Amino acid sequence: MPFFISAARSPKLWGRDDQFPGEDEFDEDTRRIGPPTSRRPDHPIIRFRNERELRQHLGPAGPGREWHHIVEKRLADKGIFPPEQIHSTDNIINLPVEVHRRISAKMSQIAPNANGRVLRSVVEEMPFEDQYNFGLRLIKETYEELGYDFNAIQ
Repeated sequence: MPFFISAARSPKLWGRDDQFPGEDEFDEDTRRIGPPTSRRPDHPIIRFRNERELRQHLGPAGPGREWHHIVEKRLADKGIFPPEQIHSTDNIINLPVEVHRRISAKMSQIAPNANGRVLRSVVEEMPFEDQYNFGLRLIKETYEELGYDFNAIQ
């Protein structure tokens, strides 16, 4: 089964004991391919130095679909998380366009009880695993709001 099929499925939540694979767990030749993780147990994790490499590997998302970073890609540009962690097959999912755009709009809204800050600025202060789980919950919530069956992509 090609990888892009699995990227369309929803990954599992990040567990408290989960860790991003260590440098020594990635292949000797390219330093890109590591073991399957608990988030996508059927496929090895593949990490990329930048979004361009990731998108070249994945190819087009398909008609009416877009690739979505679960933990926002801008956090790699800001140096908050390593690019290889953000631009990895563990952190990308294939979503319907309207779901992706609704999620982006929600992240730009003022967060409740955050002194006027937008949601993305509040979320970026969380540890990676909390951001990841927040992102998955936001995807599920948005799927349900728009009438999609979130469980059908599992």
